[in-house]
Amino acid sequence: MNRLVLSLALLSCVLAAGCGPEERLPYADARWGVRCDTEMGMCSPPPARSVFGENVAGNTVSCVVNETADARTLTVSAGGLAGSERYQVQISGARVPRGGGAAGGGTCAVVVTEGGNRFSAPCGSLPPSVEQPCQVMVEFGYDNMVLSPTASVRILCDHMPNENSAEQLRGLGAPTASAMPAELLFYFCTGLTPD
Repeated sequence: MNRLVLSLALLSCVLAAGCGPEERLPYADARWGVRCDTEMGMCSPPPARSVFGENVAGNTVSCVVNETADARTLTVSAGGLAGSERYQVQISGARVPRGGGAAGGGTCAVVVTEGGNRFSAPCGSLPPSVEQPCQVMVEFGYDNMVLSPTASVRILCDHMPNENSAEQLRGLGAPTASAMPAELLFYFCTGLTPD
């Protein structure tokens, strides 16, 4: 259903001759859930989060890819508003093989914002652990329906400390199955070229 809505919106834009490839904003179809780590005891996790759209109407969406002959480095974010509270997931410095795969390179970091709280942690290719709380995997593709290269980011985190209170730990995963990774799909990323 979401792809159909996206396709119709983009088709109307193209038919109106008002948006060539250089005018398209990054677009996200992202869903995630923040959960309390089991070691913490009782806490109230926020509701499941989602962003479907571009950087308008309360959404914050960005996707920048730096490419070399053998690798791509991504910095992506998707967020929105729940009342007056901002929520967001940001991944920076995720270096993956050009064809996709596990993030590495030592500069990968994840930040989850929930209102006034920011939970941040390093990320990489290994399953979540205290030393590397977030695992990031990226697949690249091309959507012929909307005529865009895509970056599909899967992320699973445990033990992410609150920047203001390190004993507050949170995890990040799928909105309804926290042991599964969250999925963030980006279209029209700056710098992403089809292979």
